Amino acid sequence: MKSTFRYARALLQRFRHTAAEANRISYEQESLRLLAENCGDVIFRFGVDGRVPYISSSVERLFGCPLKDIYAMGGDVVQNGFVYEEDQAAVALAVEGHFAGTVPQTKLEFRIRQRGGAIIWVETNCSTVLDRKSGRPTDIVFTMRDISEKKALEARLEAFARKDGLTGIANRRAFDEELEREWRAALGENGALSLLIIDVDCFKAFNDANGHQVGDDCLRTVAAAIDAHAEQHGALAARYGGEEFALVLPRTDYKRALAAGERIRCVVEALGVPHSDAAVSSVVTVSVGVATAMAANGGTIAMPHGLLQAADAALYKAKAGGRNRVEGALLFSPKEAIPAAA
Repeated sequence: MKSTFRYARALLQRFRHTAAEANRISYEQESLRLLAENCGDVIFRFGVDGRVPYISSSVERLFGCPLKDIYAMGGDVVQNGFVYEEDQAAVALAVEGHFAGTVPQTKLEFRIRQRGGAIIWVETNCSTVLDRKSGRPTDIVFTMRDISEKKALEARLEAFARKDGLTGIANRRAFDEELEREWRAALGENGALSLLIIDVDCFKAFNDANGHQVGDDCLRTVAAAIDAHAEQHGALAARYGGEEFALVLPRTDYKRALAAGERIRCVVEALGVPHSDAAVSSVVTVSVGVATAMAANGGTIAMPHGLLQAADAALYKAKAGGRNRVEGALLFSPKEAIPAAA
C-alpha cells in the first residue's frame, strides 16, 4: 500500500514538473512570437529546399504588402521583385555562399523596392543553420531592418565633407575624385576632357584694401557665378585653393572649353565688384587657364596630372599676359589602361 502511494506521489510530481516545463516552453514561445511580430526588425527563415518556414508579420510594414503575398513568392529572396535591381547580384552571391556552407554569417546593406514603388535601404544580418548530424546547411535565418534614415544621414555627411566651407561649392577632394572619374570616362569613350583653372586677379590687394570679411564675400560671389555656369553645362565647379577655382568639363573639346572660359571671365567682370587697387580693372576680374586632353594613341602626356599641369601653365600665361584673359593648351594622351574600380 505504501509503495503504491509513493509511486502515485512520484507520478504526480513528475506530472507537475512536466506541466510546469510545458508552461515555461509555451510562455517562451509566446514571448518570442510577440517579440518577432512587434519589434521593428523583420525575421526570415528560408530553407535550402525553397521552403519558407517563417516570416514575421512585421514584414508587412517593411515591404508594404500582405504577409500571405510574401509567403506565396517562395524562398527566392533575390528574384522576388523586392530586391533593387542594382543590388541583386550582391545579395544572390551572399545567399549562394550561405546555402553552400562557405559563409556562416554575413551582414549586408542593400535596397528594396516596396510594393508601392518606394525604394528604401535595409540592413540584414544573416546566419546559416546547419543540420546537427550531417553538418550541412538547412536554412538561412536573417533579420532585416529599415536603415533609410541612417543612409540619408550618411549621404548628408558625405555631401558636407565634399563641400568647401567658405563658398559652398565642391572642395578639392571632390574635384580630385571628379577629375579622375571623368578621365576614365574619356578613355573609355576615346573622347575629350577639359579643365579650367580660374584665379581671381590681384586678390591679395583686394583683401588688404577691404578686409578679410569682404574678401570672403567676394570669393563667395565669384564661386556662385562659376557654379551657376557649371550647373548649366553639367560640369563640376570646385574651389581649388585660396582664390583659385576649377571647372571640370566632360566631353568638351578645346574650342568649346575656350568659349566656356571666356564666358566665365565676362560673367565675373559683369558682376561689377569694385576693386580700386587692381592694376587690371576697377572691378574684380579673373584669369582663366584652359586645358583639353584627348585620349589618343601615340600621345606622351600622362593624365589627369598632365591636364592639371597644362591648365596651371595656361593660367600663368594668362596672368603674365596682363590678367583678365583666357589662355589654353591642347594635349594628347596615350590610351592608358583604365584602372579597376576600388
